[in-house]
Amino acid sequence: VSPRSNLVMFKRSTKKHREKRMSSSNKMSPKELSELQERLEREFPTESLLAKLTEEKIISQYEFQEISGSDEKNTLLLGFMKSKTQQDARRVVAMLNKSEEEATRSLAIAFQRYYELVAGLVPVSSEGYPTDSVSKLLGIYNILAVLEQSWMSSPWMDFIDPQIVFKSEHNMPDGESLFSEPGEAVSYARILDFNSDKKMILIEGKPGIGKSTLVRKMCKEFAERKFANEFSLVLRVVIRGLPSTPYLHLQDLVRSAACGTDIKVDEGSVTEITKYIKGRNGNGVLLIFDGLNEIPENAKQSVLIKEILHGNQLPGASLIITSTPQERWALHSAVNLHLEMLGFQDKHVDLYVSKYFMDPEKNQNMLSELSKQHRIRSICNIPQILQAACFVFQEEGKIPLTATRLFLSLVCLSVKSFFKDRGQQVDCYDLSDICRLCPNFTKLCNQALDGVLQGKTVFENLDLPNADYLGLVDLTSSKSAQGDSKATFSFLHPMFQAFLAACSIKILSEAEQLQFWLKHFLFRFSKSGSFQLTDGSCKLVFLFFCGLGVMGEKLDQLVMEPLEFMPESVISEKTPFLQLCSIVSKAGNADLCQRILSFCGPTIEVKIEGKGHVSDIAWCVNQHKGIKVLKLPLPMESVGIFVKQLPAISCLESAEFADLFCETSEDIDTLEQVAEFLKRQQKLKRVKLKFVLSKKFNERQLSKARRDLSKFVIDVLSVHSSKLEDVVLFGLLAREPVIECLLNCQQLKLLSLQLGPLTHLYVAKLLNGIRGLKSLELLTANFSDSVEQDEIVVARDLENCVENHPSLEEVSLTLECNPAFVKGIAKGACKLPHLKKLRLGLRFLTEDLVPCLIDCIKKNTLKVLHIDELKPVPKSIDLFFAIQESQVEDLSCSFYVGQHYPNDLPPAIEQGIGRNQAMKKLAINCVGAPGLTGHILKGIIDNRSLEEVACRNCDFDGMVFELAKFLRKSTIRKAEIGVVQSMISASKCLNSREIAQVILECISENNVLEELFISSNTKPEMLIDETKDTLSAVQKALSRNTTLQSLVIRCGKMRWSGLANAILVGAKENKTLKHLRLLTRPDTIPSPDLVESVRKANPKLRLMIKAGDQGKYV
Repeated sequence: VSPRSNLVMFKRSTKKHREKRMSSSNKMSPKELSELQERLEREFPTESLLAKLTEEKIISQYEFQEISGSDEKNTLLLGFMKSKTQQDARRVVAMLNKSEEEATRSLAIAFQRYYELVAGLVPVSSEGYPTDSVSKLLGIYNILAVLEQSWMSSPWMDFIDPQIVFKSEHNMPDGESLFSEPGEAVSYARILDFNSDKKMILIEGKPGIGKSTLVRKMCKEFAERKFANEFSLVLRVVIRGLPSTPYLHLQDLVRSAACGTDIKVDEGSVTEITKYIKGRNGNGVLLIFDGLNEIPENAKQSVLIKEILHGNQLPGASLIITSTPQERWALHSAVNLHLEMLGFQDKHVDLYVSKYFMDPEKNQNMLSELSKQHRIRSICNIPQILQAACFVFQEEGKIPLTATRLFLSLVCLSVKSFFKDRGQQVDCYDLSDICRLCPNFTKLCNQALDGVLQGKTVFENLDLPNADYLGLVDLTSSKSAQGDSKATFSFLHPMFQAFLAACSIKILSEAEQLQFWLKHFLFRFSKSGSFQLTDGSCKLVFLFFCGLGVMGEKLDQLVMEPLEFMPESVISEKTPFLQLCSIVSKAGNADLCQRILSFCGPTIEVKIEGKGHVSDIAWCVNQHKGIKVLKLPLPMESVGIFVKQLPAISCLESAEFADLFCETSEDIDTLEQVAEFLKRQQKLKRVKLKFVLSKKFNERQLSKARRDLSKFVIDVLSVHSSKLEDVVLFGLLAREPVIECLLNCQQLKLLSLQLGPLTHLYVAKLLNGIRGLKSLELLTANFSDSVEQDEIVVARDLENCVENHPSLEEVSLTLECNPAFVKGIAKGACKLPHLKKLRLGLRFLTEDLVPCLIDCIKKNTLKVLHIDELKPVPKSIDLFFAIQESQVEDLSCSFYVGQHYPNDLPPAIEQGIGRNQAMKKLAINCVGAPGLTGHILKGIIDNRSLEEVACRNCDFDGMVFELAKFLRKSTIRKAEIGVVQSMISASKCLNSREIAQVILECISENNVLEELFISSNTKPEMLIDETKDTLSAVQKALSRNTTLQSLVIRCGKMRWSGLANAILVGAKENKTLKHLRLLTRPDTIPSPDLVESVRKANPKLRLMIKAGDQGKYV
């Protein structure tokens, strides 16, 4: 054991086992004891080790004085070292005060216990079992498991079982199966419990999760005959300790067993063990490849490693392989068991802390700190990180807020300790202090950065004195057969390596920092559509970089630049906000967080799947001072995490929770947390709650869920009844109590309800009770009193009720409703003096309702009219004649599929659209309505006031080109043209050449059009290839256009690679285009080189290319 090592002692075995060993002390002769003592004295230094034991408080000052004052201190210290526990050491010291005979006997007991571990448990084989060499190897295993090389490594597995789960199994003998399903917890002692002459097991795990500690535990327990008893030899192969050469030999694997220790395995022993393994062809031998991902670069070409892995060499040997998930060497088809090692659960963290701090008060304080610091707690499932957190807390009495500050404190404490050992007291609190006190720290950081960029975690031959490593790396030394020394090191954890890499960048000047990040920022979207801020290697580095302090002005502008071109300020995978929020939250950079969220304005909307980033976003929202609107269309579990971490938001006026899916009792508990959050908001004026009840509920469960939801709604509404202005409730709630509560909200201006089966009396009660209502929306599929009461009475009562509510300005009826119900409300709405917006849902425009609607239109107050699926009623002709003289500014209409419309209707629609000079926005959906498309397009061309046009699902009959020509000269800023294959004639369809012509007509010499959307569902077998002249014209027109900002082409069934390429080349030269989206076939995707050239030439362009086939997209 190196005198530089820190030593941590752990309880060895049960009392029964200890007494059994002590009783066997007479088996050891004085000669054997003397020989063993001489050997141990040669291998273990004492003076510096004694001082280190005292410094680490493993022995008390009294024990130190007793041992130092003894003439036999060397022997006593060796006995103490081999006794494994402080209790035995104190017994040895106590014996010195009695008699020499008792002291000698006590030492004999201690040495005998070590002797049993090293040699006494291994039987001598008649086949030439190399007893002495293997005994030596077992001794190495035992020492490695008990005496660690670095304080950051800890044999915590003595009191916490390794967390291993089953992933898959292959090639099991006779269909044998050890585990039932993926994710099942696995006891590591069972992983060899299957019948096979050759076993191969792969254990994956993230860095620092404890894979090497598990290997040491296996070796130690093999030495104690508690693990792998079916094998005569277990050989731990430390992969990172192998020579960096492609010409590896089996002797190199044997030598690596002592890698990282000062224990010497002589070449004679290496030769014996190698001969033994080869002689048995690997039978009865278990090879443990520790850290396959850490293999030296040159050794990756080794034939030996590959041949052993694939069974061509040592075919009888069994294998246990540990590796990170990224480095598997395509082993899945060869392994019998594929396992994964997980980190600590919460209970393991608590247990670890309790073992680390023997003082109950410190233990409780540490756990209390961890519960408050969710960022640190979230990474404490990694044993090495948890040890670092405990160490920092022990020294400073608190836990830093972020991982950046944790690692910075760790380095500062290491620097202070380094100088303290040399009798100097220094102040070290930040990065500048570290660089001032340790000039070589920069070199260490540069090495970390080079490793990150090259994907390396193991390094060789860094020209630094050992002292300059500051205990921040894990040093490993090994020797080859020629005696050449090899020193490798890795940082304590890849996360810590990323921190040092960030320090390397932070030390640079602002200009050099900017230059570095210009190379490594991506600012683009992945194939799945998620935003990528940096390349994968630098993402964690940028996180730590943000946590190290304020960025320069130019770098700050560079980070913010992609936010300026987002079409929507939503925190989701599709925008940069999610990654940036996650980074600044983990970095704890509140200033940068506020600047990022300032692009969202007062409205924060979060759309993410899963709960991975919820805590980060909640922290960011809490930093945003000007938030007024919060929208959370999140899964129920994520909502619970989010609101739990948010206090009262001082400026919050509106809260929206969509798709609150209630399926279990835990979901109801989450709703209580949501209610508490909403009740804390002092300025809340608008609330939107949308509930979805599980279809698995039976009638009794459904009734209970309704009551629980209603209680939640009433609880919220009653607190804010005097302030609420807008209420939107979706879900099958209990009607009576909710409506009674709504009647207390006298400030309501907007009410939108979907409360399940309603009677007209409830609606009448609401309208009569809330007099200042301006907007009413009813979404429901059932009306419970339509059978019992006369429909004429229902309609008349509702008509009078709505008509007598003069403040109403907007009325919307959607989904399936009872005709009498619709008729009454719609007729009453049409008589309102100030009605501005009316939306009628599916097929609500009946024969007797049209005259009322015409009267309403003629009053010239109606500005917005939306009609879904217009029925072909005769009086609908009069409706469009009325529209042409009206002040309707926004008209949306869809025509009923498959219906035959009167001959006079198409001309009426044409005139209604074309002659209305107040209309600014038009949306028409007329799929399956033959004969209407041409007249609609003519009406659009005749209208000179339109600014936005959307013709969706139109039958193509030649008028599309006329519309495109019209767009070139019109004042229309936004245009959508959707063409479907005609239901009358399959020969009429829009092919790729015609799409090119439409684009060309729309954008050539156009100084107004800002957004263009074209879609077609043409069948691929009817396509005509584009001509070169047309493509060249499209390219030039797009490159010269100075107003177009958004272009979307959806042709998922077409082969239109020529047109797609022409559009991309034109977009490369267009500096005003901000958004370009193309939906194409998988065999029509533009080349990656072309896409990359567009991205580099026009970095502000948001480019998205989807290739779809049968609903699947890449």
